[in-house]
Amino acid sequence: MGELIAVPTHEFPQFAVALAEIDTLGAEVAANAVDDRVGALEARVAELMALRDASVTPAGYLLAFDYLLATTQAELSWLHGFARRQHTNEVEI
Repeated sequence: MGELIAVPTHEFPQFAVALAEIDTLGAEVAANAVDDRVGALEARVAELMALRDASVTPAGYLLAFDYLLATTQAELSWLHGFARRQHTNEVEI
């Protein structure tokens, strides 16, 4: 368990690969897909916050919820900016 915490691994997410190929979708389909992902992640954030705040989770798991919440919120922040640039045609797809 100590090694899992201490040693970062190169976890290349499928989403990064999809972003690299987003231009194959066309602008409208790509924008809709990003909007759908934003909605799904916003729902996930709400779920994580509810689980964290329910006060039925052991303390160690609260750390995991806080980590998942922070990483999901970071992705959402980036996606909101990307979606805004898509909708204002600042990003060509």
